Amino acid sequence: MKPPLIANIATPEMFAHLKQRGQKPNIKALKNAVDRLSLALTQKDGGQRRDSNPDKSVNFASPELEMIQLVILMEAVALALSGKLDELDDEL
Repeated sequence: MKPPLIANIATPEMFAHLKQRGQKPNIKALKNAVDRLSLALTQKDGGQRRDSNPDKSVNFASPELEMIQLVILMEAVALALSGKLDELDDEL
């Protein structure tokens, strides 16, 4: 049996190395994915796409929802690693 994953497995040194790579966040992709997730969570049809226009609904039966979640996760990490999130935090 594999040991459970530990949430704090990443060390500060690991993130320092990643930050040196010059990661650049894609804010438009993050915003679009958050908008799509918001649409998915508020649609009233149980995730069954009734409209052929993907701007009006999200199909839960396809891998689309998982991809939206992955984009949000990856772009949030990129935002944090780029240092831009720290800049936003300082402004608040």
